[in-house]
Amino acid sequence: MWITLFYLLFVSLLGVSFGAIFAWWAGGLFASVALLLALPLERALRISLRIGRLPIAALIPMVWLGLVIGTGLYEAQEAQVTARQRTEVPLRAPLEASAWVDRTTLRVEKDTLRYTVSIRHAKTLKPRLPKITEHPTFHGPFLMPAEHPPKSTQTPESDGTITHRWIVTLMAVATGPLDTPRFTVHYNHNGKPHEVIIPSIAIEVTELEKPNVLLAGLRPAKPPTLPEKPDTQVSWTWLGGTGGGLLALLLLGLWFRQRSLRPEPPRPPHEWFAQAFQSLQTQQLLEQGKEKAYYFALSELFRGYIERRFDFPALESTTEEIVLWGKANDALSQETYKDIRRLLQWMDQIKFAGATASPEEREDMDHRMHSVIRRTLPSPETTAPSTTPSRADA
Repeated sequence: MWITLFYLLFVSLLGVSFGAIFAWWAGGLFASVALLLALPLERALRISLRIGRLPIAALIPMVWLGLVIGTGLYEAQEAQVTARQRTEVPLRAPLEASAWVDRTTLRVEKDTLRYTVSIRHAKTLKPRLPKITEHPTFHGPFLMPAEHPPKSTQTPESDGTITHRWIVTLMAVATGPLDTPRFTVHYNHNGKPHEVIIPSIAIEVTELEKPNVLLAGLRPAKPPTLPEKPDTQVSWTWLGGTGGGLLALLLLGLWFRQRSLRPEPPRPPHEWFAQAFQSLQTQQLLEQGKEKAYYFALSELFRGYIERRFDFPALESTTEEIVLWGKANDALSQETYKDIRRLLQWMDQIKFAGATASPEEREDMDHRMHSVIRRTLPSPETTAPSTTPSRADA
């Protein structure tokens, strides 16, 4: 399930990225392609890219439906806001003025901000408008890049007012706290002079990098002309890096998952016994006086070897059942059968009857056990049908 959620997050980020770069329909197109690629990816990597039983490629119609509805709602809201600004908000004074910016912190030589000034007044009023773009601040601490010249509009509204608007794209060439200019708008109303102050806005600028070189390169050679709409400021470096990192994590997770799903080749029974026997010796149970615990564990190891080597449920069988099985198994030699019977009975005496073993007996039993392992190795000689006589009288 987490792979599906991760893939959906990647598709969403991909769609948002392309939608912000090109258009909403482009984001939906690339997201749809990514969702469609989930079908061959699911078959190639043998993973589940589904929500329940529903493949995530089935979300493509929902993506396009969401884009259509979202675009319609956004355009309707924008139209409603514009109409309300123009017709439903009466002037509270003969003239209103305001200014705002789209960001209050930026890096010198790297970022730009959009500074907007709006002045709205009645048609009968004749205000003295300030020369916004010619202010010295915009040719000193701030610069207006030649590729983003200022935009100035004058719009008569249906409610009998006129709106003047300046949109200026600025780039800082000095660090520290900077302020936008403080403008004053003068006008006469009812035979009396009035003024409206447009306050300055504090901007914090960091990372000064060769301001003199930048200043010489960015200063326009001729007065700015009316521009196209300023570009949307999006940090494509961070957005692309995040998308690439998520894709790399997705591929890495899928690789680890495929690796973990590969079945490990079964280990030969004698190798399994050798490793388990060595691990038991490192516990030093005999040195600690825990003889019964040691032979309980050793009996389980020996029975586990028999179960793995001969496909017989020795771990779930009693000693008598294992002896009867060994007696009827023609693949075991007479000597091997007797050693298996003696080892199991001897360990049962220690486990259940409270017997103890001398060092010589322990050495003899270890020798017999490893001899059984060597004689039952899966080789052509040991796996061939036995020609030894029957052990019915053993």
